[in-house]
Amino acid sequence: MKPESEAEETDLFETLEGALACLIEDFNLSDLDARRDHPSLFS
Repeated sequence: MKPESEAEETDLFETLEGALACLIEDFNLSDLDARRDHPSLFS
């Protein structure tokens, strides 16, 4: 099986930086910084 076969769709981010911000938050990383996506992207 391909690794992406386990991927799940999400609406938490729309951009690469938004995805990075989610990872930083999820793994409680302190030396990295990224901005979450602006809520207006989701409407």
